[in-house]
Amino acid sequence: MVAAIGISALVQIFTDAVQVTIGILAIYFMSERPGSSIGAASIITAWFGWLGLGGLGLLRFAPSTRESPQWLMRFGVPDFVCIALIIVGLTIV
Repeated sequence: MVAAIGISALVQIFTDAVQVTIGILAIYFMSERPGSSIGAASIITAWFGWLGLGGLGLLRFAPSTRESPQWLMRFGVPDFVCIALIIVGLTIV
């Protein structure tokens, strides 16, 4: 049991490290040059969209003590707004 927990923790650590590395590389390649306001705006826009999608996923799938509004529990306008932010952020560069 201890070995299974240890292996599970190592897999989670590796997955987190890979996701952080991908995020850092995305920010590096999205920023055109140091001090570029367009590059920074695109990174922030895409990041807010990604953060919004993550928040919606947590709201829908993580256990909570309160019932969430039904309009947030199904795919709809909030998801499209977050996806639009990501697309706009990735194409501004």
